[in-house]
Amino acid sequence: MQQSRLYDSSDVTGEKLLSSDGGLGQKWAIIAFSESEKTYSFLFTSTGLRCKNKTKANINLTSCGAVNTGMETW
Repeated sequence: MQQSRLYDSSDVTGEKLLSSDGGLGQKWAIIAFSESEKTYSFLFTSTGLRCKNKTKANINLTSCGAVNTGMETW
């Protein structure tokens, strides 16, 4: 089972949910975390970024880490 959240990425200083009172809604990011390090966690953004990584700690609102840490685009 994966945990997914829809974030307002207009403000990258925090991780506001898009549904929060302070959310601007100008940009969004969906992060789907896998419970297993054997499967990928994903990041999708309104700016067109699509990436995945098996190490969920490498994923934030703007990237999935670096290629040498397991990031893959698709």
